[in-house]
Amino acid sequence: MRIRYIVLVFATILLLSGCDWVRGTLGMPTSDQIKEKQELIAKHQAIEKAKKDSVAKVEAQMKAVQDSLANLPQERKLKDINNKYLIVVGTYLMKKNVDNCISKYSNVLDKPFTVKRWDDMIMVVVGQGATWDEANAKLAIVQKQCPQAWIYVKR
Repeated sequence: MRIRYIVLVFATILLLSGCDWVRGTLGMPTSDQIKEKQELIAKHQAIEKAKKDSVAKVEAQMKAVQDSLANLPQERKLKDINNKYLIVVGTYLMKKNVDNCISKYSNVLDKPFTVKRWDDMIMVVVGQGATWDEANAKLAIVQKQCPQAWIYVKR
């Protein structure tokens, strides 16, 4: 009876201790198999995290592009503008100069827009007026920040 008790205690200790030989014999995963499975799970979690991070990064870039497109000044044609007088802060041939001018004077009066002239020069317009007096009043405001601003009279 005592031997059975000792064998039973010994068997219980072996089963509960996590002995790889006992676990392998009983069809349970060994410590190496458990470690491999944990590494595989960690690898899959890292891949999923990288996927989520890359998706978030692309979404942020897309939002930034959409925001920058929304903030781009629209180019208008002279014939589509209703007002006769335009307050111009610069006329340029190169797009880089146009962009610099727009960013410099974006908060002067109205939202700037561009008008392409017949000679391929691009005017940066920050305001417009229906009458000469209205345009002149706006020009005075604009010339505080941009002294070279002038009024273009549409014919």
